Amino acid sequence: MNTKDIIRIRQHTAWIEPPDIFVTHWRGEITAGDMLAMYDELEKFASLQPHVYSLTIVRDVTVFGAEARKVTAIDPRNRYFVAMAVVGASFHLRVLSTMLMKATALIGRSRVTPAAFYDTEDEGRAWLAVKRQEFAVSSQ
Repeated sequence: MNTKDIIRIRQHTAWIEPPDIFVTHWRGEITAGDMLAMYDELEKFASLQPHVYSLTIVRDVTVFGAEARKVTAIDPRNRYFVAMAVVGASFHLRVLSTMLMKATALIGRSRVTPAAFYDTEDEGRAWLAVKRQEFAVSSQ
């Protein structure tokens, strides 16, 4: 996967920010098919990169459907993320995302992925940089 390629999933886009950030910009409705397609792309990147950090931009999301949430909770490929920064989430999306993270932990994922909500992409990237440093120290 070329790190400069823009990946299109219907109206959504994803791209890689070297060395290890998988960026997704969700727009409008997120369907189960969109989530599965994103996980397909994530899997390709994860095969090349041992630790993947997520910058997820959701400020333009209108609907995060129940089937899409179910895929997010049960698809084992979500384990590729070491940390996730969510940018631009409305109050409603923050509540849904928090509930989803708790549900994912309850159904037995081996670890809970650290996640945080931010207003700007720069804040999210800064937090991911801190998480990257923490992970490097804890892995030594």
